Amino acid sequence: MIKRRSPLGFMNAFLLFMLGLMTVYPFYNIYVYAFNEGLDSLKGVLYVWPRKFTFDNIVKALTQEGIMAAFQLSVLRTAVGTLLTLVCSSSLAYAMTRREIKGYRFFSTYFFITFIFSGGLIPFYIMIVKLHLYDTFWVLVLPGIYSFWYMIIFRTFFDSIPKALSEAAAVEGASFMHIFVRIMVPLSKPVYATIGLLAGVNYWNDWFAGLFFVKKASLLPLQSLLQKVMNQTDMISKFGLVPGDNTLTQTVTPYSIKLAIVVISITPIILVYPFLQKYFAKGMMLGSIKG
Repeated sequence: MIKRRSPLGFMNAFLLFMLGLMTVYPFYNIYVYAFNEGLDSLKGVLYVWPRKFTFDNIVKALTQEGIMAAFQLSVLRTAVGTLLTLVCSSSLAYAMTRREIKGYRFFSTYFFITFIFSGGLIPFYIMIVKLHLYDTFWVLVLPGIYSFWYMIIFRTFFDSIPKALSEAAAVEGASFMHIFVRIMVPLSKPVYATIGLLAGVNYWNDWFAGLFFVKKASLLPLQSLLQKVMNQTDMISKFGLVPGDNTLTQTVTPYSIKLAIVVISITPIILVYPFLQKYFAKGMMLGSIKG
């Protein structure tokens, strides 16, 4: 028997389709321009498909000085930072599920206060210098490994796991750490995938640390270097030149270089997201609602 849809159902489907289209199309349009000949893009608006398909913009963006090294550094930074964030946030969250431990109220209040109030940029800069993190790889990683929000999601998820499992393991002689590693972690794949995706996106998109805490060109992450390249294209766009070139380009324009840079920076995250999407909604719900 075919189920008939009501007019309201069709209206909801249409509204959701239009909302999805308005969300996805701007990203798609960036790809259209990035893979279209730069000079041809100046002739008129592109909507669905490049008029003159080319890889010149991507190749020119990738051949900018230091781009590949910065890309490799950002991949390493994202991988290490995401791993440390998961370990730090989940282990702290599991400790905070043990409300019988001494000092629980103090630490709970302490973490909440530091989440609400910040010391500001200048004290943070001084702390980075005093800890000898300035102009090192770890300044790109360590400041972001703790998040109060991530910890709360992990803790709520752990609270939703039946206490009988950990109590039974404790009766059999399992230690606190053994229960966490062998029971809690395997049962928490959805929330680990969710927090891992959020942390990875934050590390990949962060340009702030590279701008303020790094001087060495070899330590510039991809986003910071791309911002520098985009600023250079802004400065010389009126001359029709591309950074690194001393002659007028035939097909590549500063605007097409900008869009190619955007494509390079967002594509890795877009490719990773579908593999974690099935965990995302489940992890967010289970980590947000106790029951």
